[in-house]
Amino acid sequence: VYKRQFPKSVRVEHLLTFTSGIPSFIESFSFEAGGKRRPATALQIAETVASLPLEFAPGEDFAPSLSNPAVLGLVLERAAGTSYEDLVRTQVLSPLGMDNTAYGRSPGDAVGVSFAEAEHLVPDTEVDPRAFGPAGGWSSTTGDLAKLYTAMLGGHWGTQLTHRAWGDNALARPYGFATTSVAGKDAFYWLGRIDGHSHAVVLVPEDNLVVLHLGNSEVVPGEQVALSVAKLAYGLHVPAREEAREVPVPAASLAHYAGTWVLTPKDRELLEACLLYTSPSPRDR
Repeated sequence: VYKRQFPKSVRVEHLLTFTSGIPSFIESFSFEAGGKRRPATALQIAETVASLPLEFAPGEDFAPSLSNPAVLGLVLERAAGTSYEDLVRTQVLSPLGMDNTAYGRSPGDAVGVSFAEAEHLVPDTEVDPRAFGPAGGWSSTTGDLAKLYTAMLGGHWGTQLTHRAWGDNALARPYGFATTSVAGKDAFYWLGRIDGHSHAVVLVPEDNLVVLHLGNSEVVPGEQVALSVAKLAYGLHVPAREEAREVPVPAASLAHYAGTWVLTPKDRELLEACLLYTSPSPRDR
């Protein structure tokens, strides 16, 4: 599928640096409507976006489309002749001793919470992480992820690859990360968000600094938390986060609209169910 349907201008380097222009598969109606509730293979995900037009010419812009790692996972499967899950387990998890990392959900995993329609947090157990395939199907711990990022900052996979991973490539972009700065130093970050969860990582290669944030609420700004912790590590001042506040509106200013309010059929049903409303007679309507 990758070779047959994706434009030939899309290269592996574009997938690694999020510059391919391939639209994100999670933005589709089918994924939101039900796709995120069931596992998907790298091939299945690639097929959903292979025929879509590119958002920009490969290499000419940057967009955090999750289709990039999903298609990259398919490329790895074809090159290695094995499944993406097995490949990651044998090449990354086992060598680094990441024993608390698994594909999909595991017993004892933290349950995410999301805002319900009534504007209160409720457990969110319907989303299957495996629906994201190579774009985020894993569950892990801060301890295991610290092993991964420490290895990425060091020479575990060879100094040449490590150097290229942090921006020394033809497109001048790091592999799999967005760029920022902390205390005047080059830094790299990424955030992951699915229903009920918000995670982030910030790395400063010059000082081997790794900051991880794993949160089980989608409303927590993971990127902001991780960046704030990184700044605190350098003794920088971090201003308190300003929460949204209710804006008081004088009741008199609403008087103009009071005469235009009407009850919808749904309103009437709710009121009648609460015995707070008696349907007027036809003469009074």
